Amino acid sequence: MSTSANKVPCHSYPSKKPLDKEWVELMMMAKKSGITIEQIRAYMAHKEEHTN
Repeated sequence: MSTSANKVPCHSYPSKKPLDKEWVELMMMAKKSGITIEQIRAYMAHKEEHTN
């Protein structure tokens, strides 16, 4: 895992729980690939609908 994931400012995260570094790295990779937050949210919503 790269150290860039460690540089995400945790103060912008609304919860008191620590961020999962692998999840942060995955989201940063998605952003660098041009995937928008809306696309990620749509994917997560679709995935949730089909797993319940």
